[in-house]
Amino acid sequence: MYSAGPVAVGTDRAIGKLTVDGDIYTTGKLITPSDIRLKENITEREAREALDNLCKLRIVDYFYKPEVAEKWGLTEEQRKRTGVIAQELAAVLPDAVKDIGDYLTVNESRVFYETVLATQELCRLTGDLDQKIDDKVEEISQRLAKYAARKKMLSSMASNLDSKDKKSIVSQSHLSLISSVSQYKEKRRSRRASSQQQQGLCGSRWAQGTIILLVGIMAFCLLTMSGLYVLDWHNRNYGYHHVYHGSQSAEPPANMVLSPNRGVPHWQPDAPPVMPNCVSLQCKNYCCPDGEEEPDSEEFNGENSFEPVSRSTFTKREFGTGVSIQLPEYKMDIDSRYCVEKSCNKKLRVFNLFIPISKYYPNLPLEVLIKTPHTKSVSNCGYVSYFANKQCSDRKKSTMDDTIYPASSQIMENLFELDVGDYIQSAYRFRVSYIAEACFAHESNGGTYEEYNLFFYRQCNTNNNSTTF
Repeated sequence: MYSAGPVAVGTDRAIGKLTVDGDIYTTGKLITPSDIRLKENITEREAREALDNLCKLRIVDYFYKPEVAEKWGLTEEQRKRTGVIAQELAAVLPDAVKDIGDYLTVNESRVFYETVLATQELCRLTGDLDQKIDDKVEEISQRLAKYAARKKMLSSMASNLDSKDKKSIVSQSHLSLISSVSQYKEKRRSRRASSQQQQGLCGSRWAQGTIILLVGIMAFCLLTMSGLYVLDWHNRNYGYHHVYHGSQSAEPPANMVLSPNRGVPHWQPDAPPVMPNCVSLQCKNYCCPDGEEEPDSEEFNGENSFEPVSRSTFTKREFGTGVSIQLPEYKMDIDSRYCVEKSCNKKLRVFNLFIPISKYYPNLPLEVLIKTPHTKSVSNCGYVSYFANKQCSDRKKSTMDDTIYPASSQIMENLFELDVGDYIQSAYRFRVSYIAEACFAHESNGGTYEEYNLFFYRQCNTNNNSTTF
């Protein structure tokens, strides 16, 4: 052992310790035994605790006092050091600090191994975070691939419609119109003949008395109908009992506007259905219990294709709330034409919309776009629990679990994907409000939200050539 510069080496008899002032240089080996054969009571340290301790340490730059530097023979450059304060370290790691009488010393090897433990904990946390990121990226990739495949399938189906099929549909519509005119003329002739016979009967007094009695009955019925209409108008505009806007789990009232079995309306002449026509040689029947059907006309040929809905016959009618609902894949507007009797009430802010779907619509999800004013947002509240949601029989057999509840998910802003294709009938709830969590609100009468319930149902008994939109 030798020293360059002033070095004081001696033994402090008061504390029995060897003290060295200055720098120490060695040409031999400094041996620190660490063999397991020399150790006992070996226990592992908690890495998370080491990370917490490391966060509590304060690393500082400091200068030794001039009198200390002069005593130890330190230059001005050697006065500046980087490290910890012994008193602060003692509060975190007491066993890393030792009191030798005049001052406290730091066991730097103890601090080093605490840092190693903290680094191991950071590596573990980073690995877990990487795994979670990889899983999320994989999930998003699968959803995008599924979305792209469905888009490709719908585009291929729409492109198969050629000009010959269009001409065939126009010709059938012309023949249907001629047939309707002929039937109307025949009915008119029969009415004229019946009217002439009735005029012969009016010649007798008995017939005249009967007519007077019938007129009185008709007048009474007219007055009764007028009173009922006034009551109905009052209930429709000021009553609250006929529109259901309860919670998701509650049962609907008995007088709600639905069929007695909580089904769907039997006839909606002004509401165009989704994918109403099939114009292929073999028209596959999805979901409906009939199986597959073929059209009677021999002029159809080619692969499966579907006629898009033409909106020239139907006039769009807004809700009057600034909200619009669209089916972007079919360029359709879901507006007040889909309201049935009292199912839509602007004053109560509840809109129950019944949307028919043809039996030619495949077992695919349906995209719904809900546009709102810029100050409001739409909330996806899931399926309508009180509605009789019914799965297609073939889809129900292929399902792993026994659930029959339809699902709705948000794929973009204001764009949602509904499990319509797998159900004979299904219902979904959306709420538009100034707040983000409108699904947990209780009342719509105070203006908290507007509720839009979409009821989809299959038209299984509609002939594929009977109606053209």
